[in-house]
Amino acid sequence: MLRPLSIICTILLCNNFNSFSQPEDFGNFHSPSTYEINLKECAYDKEATAIVLDHEAMTYYDDDYNMITYHYVRIKILREKGKGAGEITIPYYREDDFENISDIKGRIYNGFGYTDLDKKSVFQKNTNKYWGEYSFTFPEIKIGSVLEYSYKSLMKNYGGLKEWVFQEKIPVEKSHYDLTIVPNTEFSWVVQKTPGMHINVKPDNSNGKISFEMVNIPGLSEEPFMDSREDYVQKVVFQLSKYRNTISYMNTWDQLNNVMATAQDFYLQLKKDIPGTSEFITQVKGLGNEFEKMEAVYNFVRKQMSWNHFTSKYSPDGIKHAWDKKTGSDADINLLLVNLLKAADLDAEPILVSERQHGNVNPNNPFIDQFNTCYAVVTINNKRYYLDATDKYTPPYLIPYSILNTTGFIVRKKKGELVSIADTNTSYKQQMTLNAIMDAGGLVKGEFIIDNFDYARAYEEAKFVNSSASSYEKEITGNVPGLTTENLKAKSDSDERKAFKVTGNFNLAASNSGDYYFLPYNIFTGLTENPFTNDNRFSNVNFGYRQLINFHIHLTIDENFAINELPQSIKLSNEGSNINFIREVFADKENNQIMIKGSFEITQGFYPVSEYATLKEYYHRLFNLLTEQIVLKKK
Repeated sequence: MLRPLSIICTILLCNNFNSFSQPEDFGNFHSPSTYEINLKECAYDKEATAIVLDHEAMTYYDDDYNMITYHYVRIKILREKGKGAGEITIPYYREDDFENISDIKGRIYNGFGYTDLDKKSVFQKNTNKYWGEYSFTFPEIKIGSVLEYSYKSLMKNYGGLKEWVFQEKIPVEKSHYDLTIVPNTEFSWVVQKTPGMHINVKPDNSNGKISFEMVNIPGLSEEPFMDSREDYVQKVVFQLSKYRNTISYMNTWDQLNNVMATAQDFYLQLKKDIPGTSEFITQVKGLGNEFEKMEAVYNFVRKQMSWNHFTSKYSPDGIKHAWDKKTGSDADINLLLVNLLKAADLDAEPILVSERQHGNVNPNNPFIDQFNTCYAVVTINNKRYYLDATDKYTPPYLIPYSILNTTGFIVRKKKGELVSIADTNTSYKQQMTLNAIMDAGGLVKGEFIIDNFDYARAYEEAKFVNSSASSYEKEITGNVPGLTTENLKAKSDSDERKAFKVTGNFNLAASNSGDYYFLPYNIFTGLTENPFTNDNRFSNVNFGYRQLINFHIHLTIDENFAINELPQSIKLSNEGSNINFIREVFADKENNQIMIKGSFEITQGFYPVSEYATLKEYYHRLFNLLTEQIVLKKK
């Protein structure tokens, strides 16, 4: 099992020389070798369905200092499920024509015969205002096919130089990147890799060149409760550190703060007057306390603004433009939020954050691209509140789930600050109550109530509002065969500290073998599928928040049945007693009634990958208990 990643080696690249051109032999298509033809299985990732045999790229510049990158990719299909590797998507940044993709070529080999990609099968679409993509699918894909394709990317400048990723979801046999940087600049670079995996780095500082290569890299897929795949993928990250040979650029956190605090599309937006808000701000200032003021501004912005689902750290068109349109990126909306919070005389600042899916922040590397967006942070009585006004469901007293257990950087006019973002007090809290009657035919009918508090409220309300009735029903019933619901309703109190209540009726037919009837008790708890079944795991387990699920079940049995066997009362704790399952079972055989009550609690939100084996074993025992059934015998 791979261990957590280490960050190694930061140096500078500089260049003062002339432009370069593509070697004539780069990315030449060629027939499969005997080794490629005979390859049936990846030796270092035996479950792989396909493999990247080679991914090479080279970056250089032309006379206009455009950044030009040529890519060449070669893939082998190993199994039926690997055919999807032949569906290719090439994203590019299209705003202001910053990036252009051209010279797309492809070829598929089945044996030693080949078919070239038809240019008419390459499609372009604009995915949003900022991004576009080219896509194509190789024809006649089979098990054993070898695919190769190449393309050219031209960007207007080296601002597009972000990272080179060696690792993909399928294994990569070789990944190689050659970089030549533009004259009179310096770039810092940092490698993220797993200890034990080798990287070959060949710098040529005097000529502004460097190459990176890794081989035999296992595939990395998404894992349950993975904080971010980006934290584990093998890659090298770049950042501009100096230009014109004299001006340093974000080599320290202080420099990063100074850049952001003087940026027209970031901190200077906080000085803008927002039309039509003066009366509202006057009303806010008259409220009783600072929390109420913060809550009022937060809810005002959430109600007035609509997120366009674009993520950014900056507001290039300005928050006044977003306010006029009543829509914008997350940065537009949250910088607007900070602006109005400050106008209400609250201690508010923008905070650069790296949301969970984006990856962790390394405090030793002041790289701006470690962050993907910005939120608002408000300090009241020495307590910090983190706000994201694109989130319609998280109340202001909760830290948004998207940044729990992460690191942020508060940008201030003078001195910024790195901060750890965690919530050790609030949890995902759910209370499920179920009352049911089983008739003479073995059909169970009843009603359920699920009260959701804090993080459970935010999660369940968002899921209920944004899902269809059928998909939400499927979500809450889990994988219990034959369980159906009706009259499903939800009620949300205006006081966000109170429960989001889900109620409904349900039907469930008991299964039977002769005179013996079997009923699951684990329904509507959300604990119907074990997330930790894989033998190996690459990533830490990050639940984010603490969890507490309480359940109370009352079942009345028809007089034609007798209680034969019940799950036993039990307490199951892990070694550190930070995960606990309690089940108490009571039987009233005289009145044919059963009551089961219990709880499942996680008091620690984060578990390192080194503890996965013990976590997996605990969940194995837990789900054995949860799948135990009530056994009844027909008289």
